[in-house]
Amino acid sequence: MGFTYLIMNAITPEAHAYIGSFTPDVQTRLLSLVDIHQRHCNGWPIDLKYGMLRFVLPRTQTTREAFFAGVFKNHIGFYPVYLIPSLEEDIKPFRTPGTKDSLRFLHTQPMPERLIDAIFKAKCGLS
Repeated sequence: MGFTYLIMNAITPEAHAYIGSFTPDVQTRLLSLVDIHQRHCNGWPIDLKYGMLRFVLPRTQTTREAFFAGVFKNHIGFYPVYLIPSLEEDIKPFRTPGTKDSLRFLHTQPMPERLIDAIFKAKCGLS
C-alpha cells in the first residue's frame, strides 16, 4: 500500500496504534481516510481524541475544527459533517438515523471515497 509514508509522517503514535488494533480490512478503510486527509490537509495532525481518530483541518488555523472517525462493530462513524449544502443529497444515504451531523460507513459496503474527498475539500475551503 502507498500509505506508509503518510502514516509515519502525519499520525501520532497513539492514532497509529488505534488503526493497528483493528482487522486488516478495517485498517484499510481507516487508512483511506488518512490518505484523503493528507491529500487536502498535508502537515495537519491526525491524533486520538475521545477514543477516536481526529483529523485536524487547517481552515480555521486552530485544532477546534476537525473530523472524527470511530470504529464500531458494523460501521465507521464519521463526524461532524454538516453545513455542506452542495453535498447534502450525496451525504443523505450515509446519515446516521436521528442525527444531523453523523455519517456511518458500513463495513459491508465500499468506502465512498469520492464523497469523503469532496467533504474534506469543502471543509478545508478548497471547493
